[in-house]
Amino acid sequence: MPAACGSLQPDDLVYDGQLYVLYDFGLLSAFNARTGEVLYDRQKLPAGLHFTASPWAATGRVFFLNEDGMTFVVRAGDRFELMHTNKLAEDDMCMATPALAGDRPAHPEFGPDLLYQQEAVRGPARFDE
Repeated sequence: MPAACGSLQPDDLVYDGQLYVLYDFGLLSAFNARTGEVLYDRQKLPAGLHFTASPWAATGRVFFLNEDGMTFVVRAGDRFELMHTNKLAEDDMCMATPALAGDRPAHPEFGPDLLYQQEAVRGPARFDE
């Protein structure tokens, strides 16, 4: 694993035997968590800037939410594949890592009057609508 591995704000994520590292400016790398082998290195999330929330994973997908409220959905695996993107409302931002409520990520930072829940992540769910 490269000596400069690690991100500034979001935590790294280990999921299904792989380590995902989100660098500044939306660059994503994946490593074999056991051996450190580079699976892919610094792949760009399109228009992905300003990540504070840590990634989370479910059902073979890894999710990255930036401060502008854009979620990037990447297929878990040994090659980079951006599956979908999903935007919160135009004027919303997100700096907290979503909590998982069952099979749905909930964004609790909006307070008691506003709570986002994304649709279930089972099956062929779409995150670009």
